[in-house]
Amino acid sequence: MASTTGGACASPGCTSVTSKRLACPKCMQLGLPPVYFCGQACFKKNYNQHKTIHTIAKQMSATGITSTRKTPPDGITCPLDASLEMKTSLPSWAHNYSFTGQLRPALLSPKRTVTNKNVKLPDYASHPAGVSDSEQRDRASNNSIRVYGPEELEGECNLRYACAMGREVLDAGGKACRVGVTTDEIDRVVHEACMERDCYPSPLNYYNFPKSVCTSVNEVICHGIPDYREIQDGDIVNIDVTTYSRGGYHGDLNETFCVGNVDADGRRVVQTAFECLQSALAMVKPGTLYRDLGSTIHRVAQANKCSVVRTYCGHGIGSLFHTAPNVPHYHKNKAKGVMKEGHVLTIEPMINLGHYDDTTWGDNWTAVTRDGKRSAQFEHTILVTKDGCEILTARENEPVMKWDPDLVQRSFTAWQKILDPTSIFQHPRHQPQQHNLQVVVFVTKWRLLPSLIRSFLSSLAGFCHLQIGISHISTMTLIFSISCTMSSEPSPKEQSHSAEEHDRRIHNNMSTTATPKLKSDVHSAFKSVGAEVTDSLTTRIAALSTQLRLSPQKLAEAWEAHSLTKNVTVLDDVSFAAYRSSLSGLAGENNNRVVGTSSAKRKAGPSSVTPTPNKTKVKRENEQQQQLATPSSALAGKNILITPTKTPTYKERTNQGAVVSTYNPHGLSTAVSSSNDGHVAASIQYHPSSSHPTKSYRHMFTSLEARAQVLEDRLTTMTEKIQDAHGDGACDVAVVKHEADDSATNDTDSSTWAPVGIPRQNTVRCVGRICNEAHEGRLNKASLRLEGSRQHSAGSRIHLDLQAFNNKDVKSEDKRDYSLFPGQIVAVEGINSSGRTMQATRLIEGVPPPSEKHRACDLLEYQYGAEKQDGKPLSIVTLCGPFTTKDNLSYDPLQDIMFKISTDKPDVVIMCGPFVDGRQPLLHDGELTTVDEDGNEKKSTYEEIFFQNVSMLLEEMYVNDSTMKTQFVLVPSVEDAFVDSVYPQPPFVENTMKRNHNHEYGDLGLHFVESAGREEEKKRSNRVHCVSNPCTLKINELTIGVTSSDVLFHISSDECNANLPPGTRMTRIAQHLIQQRSYYPLFPAAKGASLDLAKADQWEMPCQPDILIVPSKLASFAKPVLDRTIVVNPGELTKNTTGGTYATIDVHPMKRETLEDAVEADMEMFSGIQDRVRVDIKRI
Repeated sequence: MASTTGGACASPGCTSVTSKRLACPKCMQLGLPPVYFCGQACFKKNYNQHKTIHTIAKQMSATGITSTRKTPPDGITCPLDASLEMKTSLPSWAHNYSFTGQLRPALLSPKRTVTNKNVKLPDYASHPAGVSDSEQRDRASNNSIRVYGPEELEGECNLRYACAMGREVLDAGGKACRVGVTTDEIDRVVHEACMERDCYPSPLNYYNFPKSVCTSVNEVICHGIPDYREIQDGDIVNIDVTTYSRGGYHGDLNETFCVGNVDADGRRVVQTAFECLQSALAMVKPGTLYRDLGSTIHRVAQANKCSVVRTYCGHGIGSLFHTAPNVPHYHKNKAKGVMKEGHVLTIEPMINLGHYDDTTWGDNWTAVTRDGKRSAQFEHTILVTKDGCEILTARENEPVMKWDPDLVQRSFTAWQKILDPTSIFQHPRHQPQQHNLQVVVFVTKWRLLPSLIRSFLSSLAGFCHLQIGISHISTMTLIFSISCTMSSEPSPKEQSHSAEEHDRRIHNNMSTTATPKLKSDVHSAFKSVGAEVTDSLTTRIAALSTQLRLSPQKLAEAWEAHSLTKNVTVLDDVSFAAYRSSLSGLAGENNNRVVGTSSAKRKAGPSSVTPTPNKTKVKRENEQQQQLATPSSALAGKNILITPTKTPTYKERTNQGAVVSTYNPHGLSTAVSSSNDGHVAASIQYHPSSSHPTKSYRHMFTSLEARAQVLEDRLTTMTEKIQDAHGDGACDVAVVKHEADDSATNDTDSSTWAPVGIPRQNTVRCVGRICNEAHEGRLNKASLRLEGSRQHSAGSRIHLDLQAFNNKDVKSEDKRDYSLFPGQIVAVEGINSSGRTMQATRLIEGVPPPSEKHRACDLLEYQYGAEKQDGKPLSIVTLCGPFTTKDNLSYDPLQDIMFKISTDKPDVVIMCGPFVDGRQPLLHDGELTTVDEDGNEKKSTYEEIFFQNVSMLLEEMYVNDSTMKTQFVLVPSVEDAFVDSVYPQPPFVENTMKRNHNHEYGDLGLHFVESAGREEEKKRSNRVHCVSNPCTLKINELTIGVTSSDVLFHISSDECNANLPPGTRMTRIAQHLIQQRSYYPLFPAAKGASLDLAKADQWEMPCQPDILIVPSKLASFAKPVLDRTIVVNPGELTKNTTGGTYATIDVHPMKRETLEDAVEADMEMFSGIQDRVRVDIKRI
């Protein structure tokens, strides 16, 4: 033992005081603060109790946080105003240091200080060595894992709040992560974000850590210190944030970002780290051993040829930064403890591309891989709940981790995107001109680095022979003067032809190849897939058809595939370039075909964009098309003519009011041609059997077990319905899709109902859910699986062989069709001899809910009663948002359609959201600036946008005509920015509260619509009906189902079909909704659908609707399905920057004689909607 002097004995109950004390040598060896005893006898007597401190210290070293850290060596910092050369120089410890990889440190900025007086400081913030006394006491005395209760989790500044602030701070730091930005700049952003939220950045001074965040680049595993090094293109950067709230709680999380063009190995290790954390979180629940997490993480890493770091591990967290339990991430670890409800911990697996060994740099903090290969990490703070876990640091509306490469991708700074010298002077028409300019650039928004600015100016000078004099340069402003001669060498083509002649030749070439018949074929083909093309685009597509030898139908199918793959809805001048580039594969196939004889290969034809000599190869032509489609830095130094095109605007739209399509089998007249005066307002209410949400609810808190039970209950319920409808083996052609041979149709006894996965040599019927074995990507014949219920089939999955439906030897007119998608519950008849594959001969694609019957006397009253329709048609208009174009917030399309409605006065207008579209580019930043009536700019909320552009329009309409009987039904959308993005979605509500100057916050203004023009009336009927999404309504005698979610597009993106008759695919998908008795039967749901499975019963159809309204970005249509329903897709009111479509539905009454005869016979009747309705899809 080492000796020293002064102080009292550490033994409990010992009061001896001596002039000489003895310190425990093991504590000193482990780096613990010295513990003194009065003598050898006292030390030996109490050693068994004292040595528990040594055990805890050894376990704690695995977390990477030792009891005392050496102070970082001198010579590592420099002032903010130092020269760039000095900032990027090596710190003193790095000279002659043997680095394991290519990364090199730079100097650090001075330590940042706490500038917010409201920030609570942890105990180590002011400690000279950064030691946390509270953690030291905890390690010495506490052997248990703390359980947190509701009072510690909830409330202002408590644990959940600290984690939420950590998420916001990390998001702010992640946005700053770009090529050319220093990690010190990220530290500044994180530090300031913490100050703004009254939080302390936990890493600051923790055992003398000099910064507010850890930034680990490439081979750095963890604890990287932010410095003046700029992030390079291809780096992977981990940002580790921990915040300490005023309530005294820590929230810890980190993410790894791919910056710029990261190679395949870099992306692999990042995604593997994400999946490792994802797999570990799936195991978290009460009763799980902490040591078992490492085995799961190890399997995932090993499967992706990566390794798991063993030196560092996860830890408990809460009121202490690091506490019990330890959570190792590698397999065969010896961690102690069992998870219990209320435990709070972090899981943060560090994954290496190479070996798991690590070492530490000379700064005593930065841990790097020993082989120099890259490392990645993701971390969350989690709470163990009764049924699993809750990610306290999750993104908003993302309670479960889902891999999205876009969220971790970081590209270039705004400066580098906007000011690319190779693109500024790329246009070949620039003539030599002398320019003398003085340029003042305000770069506060981007916070650019002087080095980045100088780099740009240097590139600019070299490209155009500029003489640049810098007057002033800083991170805030830039003033420089330019004296230059801008010119570029003309291409050989331009030496012989002027630019105007070149454009004329392109136009002539396109016009001569596009004959009127070919143009007509192109227009018809694209219309069949729901694409609207302008005359100019028709000419260009016709030229492509001639050039590539592709039929118009083939080009249309290619566009449909491209639009679904790239999620592009409108074919315009902007999207045409990418579409043309996607044709390169088809062009290559067709251009290499044999034409005429087997030896005569076709030469490449002239390009419709840049004419090339006849000897130019097809490969070169395709390269040019790809370059034109994606202008980027790859074009540097190439003289390629890019003709700018103008996107059509809403004011420039054509065919206003034109009818796009009509459903009118009996030649009925429009309701507008009849006088609607004297109508009594239609009756609008929820269907009495519906269970849709009527108010806001706590969503997205369903456990995995509860979600699984919901799916199980739905499968068993649908199984009973299908078996009841087809228990006798009869074939209902409206529902059953198609026996592979005639014998199966009439054989009522040869097949019996059986569980999925049970081997049988005879024909059986099974009911199960369609699944995609690949788990991602589109469903196809190879990945098609049928999953049985847990109750009857123990959750078995079998392959579904549909060879009988795809038999090439069968004539086309005799082929059976099918349409399947994930989540669909179907009955399959066939033979499953092995128990693993079922050879299907018959499919039942669900069973519709029962259709409603009405008493004939009720129908007569509704349709001919003097207080009802009085023998006149019921007029319904349905339209779907967005209600303003992407380039502005003027809501001109909505104003135009409201003027049309005020003129026509329909009975009901059904408006589906989004009303304030969260995808609108002008709303992305969340801080809205609008102009009031006096022309003054002001900040606005999303609710105020709705108030000013929707509610005020409705109010004005009723002020002008207070007797108008038109009623409005407002259906929200998950894309609406001011409501919860969850499905099913409750109706709009006005959550108003007062703020400055008695202005109401959250006011939608709909109450003004109700009172407009009838302020004195005490009893008022509703003019506006706010309903849920989805909803089943009763409008007079009609049952109308509505959902604003684009379920048609979602299902079409995942659906697998064969042999469908032309033009019936969308109708078939709409039919699935009814047969599955659900407004959203797809599972797993599409991205952005935001399903809350706990409320699955609230998006079910209570009965077969008479009219089903399903707005979609796909081609609008109105079609009959299943004998008793009309499906209407009105389209969107706006598409990109131009106008879209809406639908008018005119429901005529039945013949009076027919109803009177039925009344006498006391009959019940179906609504007969398909025979008495007219639907027109019109352009705005």
